[in-house]
Amino acid sequence: MSSRLIIDSVELEGFRVFKSRVVFNFIDGLNVIHGPIGSGKSSIIQAIEFALYGNQLEARERVARLSDLINEDSNEATVALRLSGNLILRRLMRKGNSTYQALTLNGNQSTDDQLVTLLGVDDDDFERFILISHKTLEDLVYGSVRRRTLAIDRLFGLEFLEILGSVLPVKQVNEAIDIRKQRLASIREAEDLLRKYGSIKAALDKRSSLAAEIESIREQVKAISSAYVELANRRSRYVEAIKRVEEQYTRYLYVRERLRQLEEELRSIKDEDYGEVLIKGSLEVIRRMLIPRLESAMLQELSERLEKANTIDELLELSYSGINALEGKVKELEEELEAMRRSREDLSRLIDRTRGELNSIMERINAIEEAAKQYAEYVRKYGDLSKVKADLESARSEYNEIETVVKVKASALEVLNYLIRELEIHGEATCPVHGFKVTRDRLNELKERASNLQRELSELRIIDVKNRVNELERVVMEMEGLYTQYVQYQELLSKVNDYKTQLNQYIDKLQRLERAIADLEKRIKDFRGIIELTHRRLEETEKRYLILRKIKERDSLRLEESNLLSELKGSGINLDEIVGIDEALRDMEKRMDELRRRLEEATSEYMQLDTVLSRISHENIDVEKTLSEIKELEEINGKFQRILNKLNEVQNKVRGDVVNIIQSKVVDLFKQLYPYSDLEGITVKLQHRRGKGSDYVLYALRGGRDVPVSRLSDGQRLTLAQSFVLAVYRLMQHNLGFILMDEPIPYVDANAKRTFSETIVRAISEGMINQVILATQDDALLEALIKSSEGGKVRSNVIRLQHPR
Repeated sequence: MSSRLIIDSVELEGFRVFKSRVVFNFIDGLNVIHGPIGSGKSSIIQAIEFALYGNQLEARERVARLSDLINEDSNEATVALRLSGNLILRRLMRKGNSTYQALTLNGNQSTDDQLVTLLGVDDDDFERFILISHKTLEDLVYGSVRRRTLAIDRLFGLEFLEILGSVLPVKQVNEAIDIRKQRLASIREAEDLLRKYGSIKAALDKRSSLAAEIESIREQVKAISSAYVELANRRSRYVEAIKRVEEQYTRYLYVRERLRQLEEELRSIKDEDYGEVLIKGSLEVIRRMLIPRLESAMLQELSERLEKANTIDELLELSYSGINALEGKVKELEEELEAMRRSREDLSRLIDRTRGELNSIMERINAIEEAAKQYAEYVRKYGDLSKVKADLESARSEYNEIETVVKVKASALEVLNYLIRELEIHGEATCPVHGFKVTRDRLNELKERASNLQRELSELRIIDVKNRVNELERVVMEMEGLYTQYVQYQELLSKVNDYKTQLNQYIDKLQRLERAIADLEKRIKDFRGIIELTHRRLEETEKRYLILRKIKERDSLRLEESNLLSELKGSGINLDEIVGIDEALRDMEKRMDELRRRLEEATSEYMQLDTVLSRISHENIDVEKTLSEIKELEEINGKFQRILNKLNEVQNKVRGDVVNIIQSKVVDLFKQLYPYSDLEGITVKLQHRRGKGSDYVLYALRGGRDVPVSRLSDGQRLTLAQSFVLAVYRLMQHNLGFILMDEPIPYVDANAKRTFSETIVRAISEGMINQVILATQDDALLEALIKSSEGGKVRSNVIRLQHPR
């Protein structure tokens, strides 16, 4: 970040409250502009922005005019900004009601585009993460979830997605739909009328046709009624004659009508195709198919009843009962099959888990197998650990005993060798131990004794014993190091055997279950095939049986009709005429019923049509046009909703990308900036709303749990907000090494101000940012900033302002 641009100085003349020329110098580090309201703190920040972009936030947002930047006693404002050796000079001139600007960069006339290239950031991004207002921090710290989401969107320049959704005139379209629907409120049936008839004209035509039809029906009813009366009068002449044979006559009429119906139904039927023997044969085939399955399904009683059935009716009834019983059995078997399949799934998961555990154990065995083999080799060679330790103690005791003897004999040998040397050189010697004199005549004796002593020392083999002790010590040490792994190895081998046995049991059980499932599936398939086949054949046989019954009824009625006809003719009445009159009367009654029903329907439809059309005429509303407009507006509204849905999808994806990008950066910065251990970090998540859209949700981590931002202190919230701003600052590609803050925290307590100050200083000291220029009227914040900079060994510069005179 050292190569980024920082502000060296800013020179103002005629700018806002600064009428006369004034220069403010800044350092690499912390710069605090302090003074009361109206002293020009914000003017300095605004001047920096104006110099860089020829505009200012309040002017851009139309809270103020650009000409308001010029001092009211001047017609020109000049800002000279030195930026890491570059001189940016911008003049704003007022002529009448208009303003004009002039820009030079390092003495040469320049354009805003050239300046943006130098800075590496445009005015929109500058106001997002370089010029930090208290509103940005407040929205991040104290805002609702919605406000915080919009603030984070603004930091990343994503607020346009929200704006795009708000500019669609959805509300206006819905209001237009409501207005038109209100117009049609008094004639609610209009839409149904158009849906049914297509148009108002078609409805009017239908009303006219219905009126004509009603009149026609009434004329027909009148004519048929007249003819009916005439026939009824003719029939009255036969009443006395009919009374004598009324029962036979009534029965004759019924038989005649029923026979006519049956003959019509059986017109294309060949009697020989529907014999009782054929039907019984078909039912016998069905019986032979059902009985074995009923017995297989443990439905013995029903099987026996079906076996004993003789008549067609019994066979039909019991065959249907058998099919229904088999269907019930199939449902039971399917439930059993489903239970078996669930057991199979559970067993498969158990096998997979056991295999996984077995593989894990095998991995552990492989990891310690070499150590276990080494231990076993030591056991084979030296015995178990307790024996080796006992051997070591024994070897140590032996060594100590030999070492004592060796020391005594070695001392004696040393004395003898001394005496021998003295005798050979001087002829006499004095014993260094006892002090007695020894003469040359004992030289041979001494040499012999020395030789014997040397031989005895060599026979003691102390070096071999020492080597044996060293070897056993090494073995004990290595075996102790390997023992735990060896024991684990043995335990794991035992576990492997247990798991293998268990796994084989599970596999064997699964195989048995697979066979049971296959058998059950086959059985269900067989039952289903029989049910489908027998049911289809049974329905066909029942249809043939019904035809057979009709054939029998027809034949019976023919005989009855012949007998009745003979009996009636013998009574002396004109049967043909009276029958003709009765049939004509029945036809007329039937026709009258049809006409009355149609008259009622037509009249009802006519009345409804007439009511709605009269109301439309009275209201003077163009229903078709209004409904067409509603339809068009609803289509437009549908398109808007699709656009909004797509915008929501894009917004959700982009916000998800933001979370992925920013998460680690914000977390790292928070850990750097927050020095206390009560919070382990922060989490940034994307939470989808119940309706549409999503929001950013911030949590602090405390004891491994998510803590909502609302439960944090002001200082903790401010550190979180600063982490966000600095994370965006570091992520974005730009050439600026400074951040501007204009009264960033106006309404917090002393602890929050201290935390805020420590965070700012730590961000500078750790190289996250080179330069901070902060404007405030708060004495406590100024004091906290100075104290934090001194403690953090960060350079600080205080620019103190007073009210301009």
